[in-house]
Amino acid sequence: MEDFPNNTKSTPSHNKLQHKLIILISTLKYINIKYPKYTQQNILYYFNENLKRNGQAPVKLKTLQKYLYKLEKELKVTSNYHKHLGVNCGTEIYYKLIYPKK
Repeated sequence: MEDFPNNTKSTPSHNKLQHKLIILISTLKYINIKYPKYTQQNILYYFNENLKRNGQAPVKLKTLQKYLYKLEKELKVTSNYHKHLGVNCGTEIYYKLIYPKK
């Protein structure tokens, strides 16, 4: 039997990103069940708690927004809804998972 080179190695940073996106999908599923309305700060809090439980460093809001964009535009896993409620009221936000989480 011939030995084939292992060409399927991926970089560790790519695996970390995949892992964080999986955690974010789980977080969105939990938040959608628990809260009818929420903000990105709520998502950030629960996402960082999940990352800590998995032994990873917490992320900042800008990084979370980048991950949410990646889920919607590049991977097409979520459908995002935003509604501006006024100057002092903030923004109503909802991230719907298009596919069921297995």
